[in-house]
Amino acid sequence: MALRVLIADDDINILNFLREFLKGMDNVELVGEVTDGSEVLKLISDLNPDVVFLDIDMPGVNGINAGKMISELNKNIYIIFITGFGDFRDQAFMMHAFDYIEKPIDREKQERIIKDLKDIEKSSKTFDNETVFIKFENNMIAIKISDIIFFEKQGKKMIIYTEEGVYETYYTMDYWQNILKNKNYTFSFFKTHKSYLVNISKIKKIHSFYTSYQIEFYGTNKKAILSRNYIKPLQDRIKWQKV
Repeated sequence: MALRVLIADDDINILNFLREFLKGMDNVELVGEVTDGSEVLKLISDLNPDVVFLDIDMPGVNGINAGKMISELNKNIYIIFITGFGDFRDQAFMMHAFDYIEKPIDREKQERIIKDLKDIEKSSKTFDNETVFIKFENNMIAIKISDIIFFEKQGKKMIIYTEEGVYETYYTMDYWQNILKNKNYTFSFFKTHKSYLVNISKIKKIHSFYTSYQIEFYGTNKKAILSRNYIKPLQDRIKWQKV
């Protein structure tokens, strides 16, 4: 099944380039083109795209706000920003953009777009309720939720510690909690601190640490913080699981 792609950019040269570029790709269907941010929002429900190429500097609604609205309408749509403004990179990834490609588009960036689309196609084919896909170092990584040990918020990044390795993403704590909820894993994870979300089944030991507590895990030497306010709720969760 072909990936359905929508382009939103007020630069006619970029529109022309992407149109011709996408036409030459297998398993890709260009379903629409718009030059106004407000127009792309009107077409999301009608066209049901899998991927949206979104310019940041557009009339009507700018790309950042359009991207937020698209994510609210359908969290399964992959957003790839293509823009001449490099200083919006953090904003783009904070709102869960799949990728961010700066203009002008050269051969290297063309190859990156091709790789992005192939990664998206692959993830859509192998998607299941036990797996999440993240963009890490320009690669699409599949992670089994049961292999996740804990999440740690570090500034604008979220660090994911797993049995296979450590990954950095720009997805927020709220984003990951929503993902876990949608996949029925809410009860398996517990927020022990504003910066930590842990897999209860991976907890090895809890001990006092200055004014709070520290959690040790199976599968990693890294530790998480447990705030005093969360001790009793975590104990109750663990007891309930053992019954």
